[in-house]
Amino acid sequence: MPITRRRALTWMGAALGAAAGGVALVDARVLPGRSVLNQALGRCAAEAPPDGLRAAPGPRIGGTFRSAARRREVSFALSYPPGYTPGARLPVCLALHGYASDAAAAVGNGDYPAFIAGAVRAGAARSRWPPWTAATGTGTRTRTTTRWRC
Repeated sequence: MPITRRRALTWMGAALGAAAGGVALVDARVLPGRSVLNQALGRCAAEAPPDGLRAAPGPRIGGTFRSAARRREVSFALSYPPGYTPGARLPVCLALHGYASDAAAAVGNGDYPAFIAGAVRAGAARSRWPPWTAATGTGTRTRTTTRWRC
């Protein structure tokens, strides 16, 4: 059976309709893949924050410890605001990393240390929100969720 122009156009129309329907279902969060779609459409192109919000970061420490719950070494990272030494008693903000990342990237990739320093410089220590330290640990991947156990 030869492929006629009408049959080819019908197949192309059906394929285009199915693709458009798939994109609509992904965009409506019915199907997975919205972050990939957003990136492909340029929806994730946010401008960088102004440099005035950043300052020279304070000390960063990282290392590993033996986790009894996970029965292996687990990495961690801490970032302190400027003017505070490691071990200072400060409120903690837990930074979670994405899949296939690690503790050091969770603190460093978001440029948290520079923003913490900028907040301290802008007077956050005198406001109702005291300076804080960013802390993170490396999670474990099980099935489709990341479980945090230390």
